[in-house]
Amino acid sequence: MNRILIVDDKEENLYYLQALFSGLGWEVVTARHGAEALVKARQKPPQIAVSDLLMPVMDGYTLLCHWKADASLKKIPFVVYTATYTETADEELAMNLGADAFILKPCEPDDFIRRLEGVAESVRRQGPAVPRGSTLEDYSLHQGYSETLIRKLEEKTLQLGEANRALREEIAESEKARRDNKKLNDELTERVKELRLLYDVSRLLRDTEMPLAEVARQIVDMLPQAMQRSAGVAVRLRLGAVEAASSGFRPAAWSLLAEFVTSDGVENQIEVVWTDEDATGEEPFMKEEHDMLDSVAEMLRVYLDQRLLTWHLEIERTRLVTAQKVANMGSWETELGTFAVSWSEQTHLIFETDPRTFQPTHQRFLELVHPEDREAVDAAFARSISLKEPQECAHRILLPDGRVKHVIERWQVFLEGHEAPSVAIGTTQDVTERVQAELELKRTSNLLTAVADGLPDAVFVKDLEGRYLLFNKGAASFVGRPVEDVLGRDDTALFGPEDARLVMENDREVIVSGRAITTEEVLTAAGVTRTYLATKAPYRDDQGRVIGIIGISSDITQRKLAEQKLREQATLLDKAQEAILVRGLDHRILYWNKSAERLYGWQADEVLGRSIRELLYKDPAAFMTATQAALEKGEWVGEIQQYNREGRPLTIEGHWTLVRDEQGRPQSILAINTDITERRKLEQQVLRAQRLDSIGTLAGGIAHDLNNVLAPILMSVELLRSQERDPRRQDILATMEASARRGADMVRQVLSFARGVEGSHAPVQTEQLLADLEKIANETFLKTIRVVRVVPADVWNVMGDATQLHQVLLNLCVNARDAMPKGGTLTLSAANDWVDEAAAARMVGLRPGPYVHIQVQDTGTGMSPEVLERIFEPFFTTKEVGKGTGLGLSTSLAIVQSHGGFLRVESEPGRGAVFHVHLPAHAVSEPQEASSEHEPPQGRGETILLVDDEASIRKTTGQALEACGYQVLTAGDGAEALAVYSEKGGDIDIVLTDMMMPLMDGASMIQALRRMDPGVRIIASSGLNVAGMVSRAAEAGVHTFLAKPYTTEALLKTLHRVLHG
Repeated sequence: MNRILIVDDKEENLYYLQALFSGLGWEVVTARHGAEALVKARQKPPQIAVSDLLMPVMDGYTLLCHWKADASLKKIPFVVYTATYTETADEELAMNLGADAFILKPCEPDDFIRRLEGVAESVRRQGPAVPRGSTLEDYSLHQGYSETLIRKLEEKTLQLGEANRALREEIAESEKARRDNKKLNDELTERVKELRLLYDVSRLLRDTEMPLAEVARQIVDMLPQAMQRSAGVAVRLRLGAVEAASSGFRPAAWSLLAEFVTSDGVENQIEVVWTDEDATGEEPFMKEEHDMLDSVAEMLRVYLDQRLLTWHLEIERTRLVTAQKVANMGSWETELGTFAVSWSEQTHLIFETDPRTFQPTHQRFLELVHPEDREAVDAAFARSISLKEPQECAHRILLPDGRVKHVIERWQVFLEGHEAPSVAIGTTQDVTERVQAELELKRTSNLLTAVADGLPDAVFVKDLEGRYLLFNKGAASFVGRPVEDVLGRDDTALFGPEDARLVMENDREVIVSGRAITTEEVLTAAGVTRTYLATKAPYRDDQGRVIGIIGISSDITQRKLAEQKLREQATLLDKAQEAILVRGLDHRILYWNKSAERLYGWQADEVLGRSIRELLYKDPAAFMTATQAALEKGEWVGEIQQYNREGRPLTIEGHWTLVRDEQGRPQSILAINTDITERRKLEQQVLRAQRLDSIGTLAGGIAHDLNNVLAPILMSVELLRSQERDPRRQDILATMEASARRGADMVRQVLSFARGVEGSHAPVQTEQLLADLEKIANETFLKTIRVVRVVPADVWNVMGDATQLHQVLLNLCVNARDAMPKGGTLTLSAANDWVDEAAAARMVGLRPGPYVHIQVQDTGTGMSPEVLERIFEPFFTTKEVGKGTGLGLSTSLAIVQSHGGFLRVESEPGRGAVFHVHLPAHAVSEPQEASSEHEPPQGRGETILLVDDEASIRKTTGQALEACGYQVLTAGDGAEALAVYSEKGGDIDIVLTDMMMPLMDGASMIQALRRMDPGVRIIASSGLNVAGMVSRAAEAGVHTFLAKPYTTEALLKTLHRVLHG
């Protein structure tokens, strides 16, 4: 359907033309002034435009100028249809501005339609009219409009002159005619003043560069001169934010007001007031002056709209220049008659020429074109001269330094007079970066395609409609279709309805959320069902908008089957007692059974994917060594230390096996770990006991010899002391006795830690035991050490040797003191405890039952884990040389174990130590027997057979016994003793014999004596005060045992007890 634009400010004209063309089936668009016409034409261009000339807001001439300056409208025929402007000059002005026809109203409908059809055909064949010598930039609307208006007014003046002449002829006939003529002349004078004002304002408004404030000031000065009573007139003019006023302007009773609004919505105002206070009371303003003020307001409105339009055009020009710089695009024009060329600044920048020295011509342009493109570019431009359509050509330019740029030329040839080509107008855009990016993109695309086709996985790209833009060979092999059959199609062409719906739902989630997803898709294609692990991400353009999806799908069917099988196997593995786990070659955990959860304290979902090296190991060196062995040899078997969730160390017996895939490549490591922590602790206890036993055997032999050495010394000292009266010698003897006793104590200590000791066990009051220790510590320790005792009233007694227990606890207190060189707190506490069967099973030789738990706690320096490992080893000490033997704790351990208890320690560096002593409890307290001192009993002439292989012992012991009233017979071994006894048995009252002798030891001799005389009384003696030696004596029938070295007093008491009951 044809569309026509009709522009006229008269409703009746619009109605008439709209009815005419609607009846012919045309689509009619109407506008009431030029500005409205431009808006509607740009929104919906017509096939032809018909416009009046004299209209408000924007007249027809101005509309015609804008029409021909607009690239989107200038090819559309423009017909002037007017009844006001009928002069030849009016038509010439319209045709010079580019009108395609000038038609006067009224015109018959048929003739009017034929004229329009002729215009349309002419434009179709020859092109639209081109403005000749007048454009929007050099045409002044105000000048043309004002001259036309003045011409119309002059015509009216002539008419008035004619009327004046007629009046002059009538003067002679009538006085009234004379007065009318005078009045007419006065009106004519006023009209001329008004016309002069309008003319002066029109000339003033031609200067579009004048500041608006100056324009307003001059108009304010002009207006009073055109008024009938100019002396009393003041003016105020408001043009938007600009205001100008006469010096005497003030509000008055009489005023004229003209208001108008410009196209940008700004309100403006002209106000004229009559300030003469001597006025007669008649209105000072004429109706014509009202009309004149409205005309000035209309002229100002058009002027302001023109300034606004010019301002917008300047902005658009600036934007165009800026856009050219941003787009790296320049413009050019070539006169086809002379081939003279003009370039914009941006074009010079693209060709890297200096506009001050380089004058472009078509030939010089061709010289800048790359030689390989020059002929094609010249031919394309030559062909375009005969064509009307826009042209485009891409080519290269070669710069003097050898650099090459890529440009795109776009141009169109315009014809002059609808016949001969006149000018070519075009643009040059530098697309070097884009071409290079496209080349790089192509290289990248080829590389990506090669990479994608080299992958066994499915790689694809889809648009927003789900159509495939990229589909690699791996994907094609999955669906059993060639790549070219898939491109451009969606998933409904590859899968069944349900499968396609699943895939498209996942795609839609990626597009809507804008986030990548990874999901499993079970799809059937080409009759084969596979499980895919699909990762899909948004595909975005340069602006970040989602335009599709990118995805990769891996066939994990076999893996899923393997996982199912693995889960079935895992169910069985979860029932195993050993911790079974699988880790990848990157040490990340892939499987973790129930036993592993129990052993290490972590649930499977907490550790899967985590590094086992960071999880279970503090020192990864041993782990890495074992792992390397498994990788090199295929397996590793051995012990390794790990840590559970609580940080507790675990001793693990591991069997690690390297798992390979179907191609024999290492894939993972299967570990079967058994916790042997408790087993190793028990083994260490057994080994420690064995080590102590071995040391005890060695120490026993040494102790026996030492006791034999010390025994004569002690006996001799006591014998000499009874005979010596010299104080100095008494002091010497005291020193000798103290040294000998100290040696004997050391021997007993060695025997105690080595094999335990046999002492008299009796109920010992725990509270009294700790009270004694508290007293000793307070009296002997530094005052910087505070001693605290915490013992409940109901604490049980213990069954043991009070002296040995005192030794144990005193040793622990001394160690605590040494650990607090700067002072601290020593806490002695006791509590009742019960050891159950489970706890007893973890300690060698421990029995379940009631125990007293004694703690010795200090706030000292503490101990490292390395020291704790060796704390109970014999001869191990952290003290300086000469300040510790290393036997204190090993002896204490031996004593506690000999009492059926156990000793353990807790300590951390810097946090002190706590020794826990557990001793079997004796529930009922028994009063301790008070000991009374008596003089050692003397002999009554009884005869003693002294048997010992050490001559010094026989000599000193014999002398001591004789000094105390006994008779002594001696023998050096068992055989000699039997001979003496067989000879003098009837005189011998008692036999004192060593148990370890050459030829015949004490046990064999005792048995022989018993056979000779069953009633013989025997006292056994040995330097080995151990349970084994006492047992041997008891087996031989001897129930009295005297440990070496013994004092004279102890010997005399024992003899007296055996002899006299």
